[in-house]
Parts: sequence; C-alpha cells; structure tokens
Amino acid sequence: MKIRIKKKLQRGSLILGVSYLFLTLLKIIFSEKALWSDFGFILVSLLFFVQFLYNTKYPYLNIENGIILINGPLGKKVTVDDIEYVRTFYGDYIFHTKSKELTISTEHLEASSKKALQLKLEELGVKVV
Repeated sequence: MKIRIKKKLQRGSLILGVSYLFLTLLKIIFSEKALWSDFGFILVSLLFFVQFLYNTKYPYLNIENGIILINGPLGKKVTVDDIEYVRTFYGDYIFHTKSKELTISTEHLEASSKKALQLKLEELGVKVV
C-alpha cells in the first residue's frame, strides 16, 4: 500500500521552484553583472524541483510485506512484528519498538489517505493506544 503526500504540497514545491528560477533569471538578464548570490537562488530553485520530482515518483509511506517504510533521503523502516505499540499524538502515529521510534506525520496526508492508513493498520493487527 502506497500513501502519497497532498497534491497541494507538491504544487507548492513546483511553484516555488519556478518562481525562484524565473525571478533569478530576470535579475541576471536585466542587471549589469551577476552576483554570486544569484547562483545560490538558482540552486534553491533546483532543490525545489528535485523535491517536487522526488515526491511525485516516490510515495511518502509504503506498507508492504509487513514492513512500514517512510521514504526520504535517509528512509526509515520498521517491521510490523517488532512494533510493541502505536501511540497517536495530535493525529501523528508514533510506532514504538524495543530499539527505536518511527513517527508518521499525518499532516501531509489527504483525508482519504489517513483513513486508508488507519484501516491498513487495523488489518495488520497493530494496536493503537
């Protein structure tokens, strides 16, 4: 089961990337000389584009074969068998194992994805405290 982040957040990254790039290119074209900070803004716009592409290609959360995986630069994963209990705190799910914690932020998820996540956790037999 793959759970993606809100489309609104993805569009925000794309809009910010295009805006930074457009404004920086306008400044470079219409000014007499380019400053080093202009290239920093181009780098920032590229980072927003990379974030947009990453979020469209990879889901935020992946639950398959008894493994809960949060995708990211340092991706975190927990097996369902190792979970001792799950606690909710302001809508976020915090999975506790013997050695670590894994937090799923539901702020970035759409309402339908939140319900699907809740149903999947009940299906896996994870008890939520």
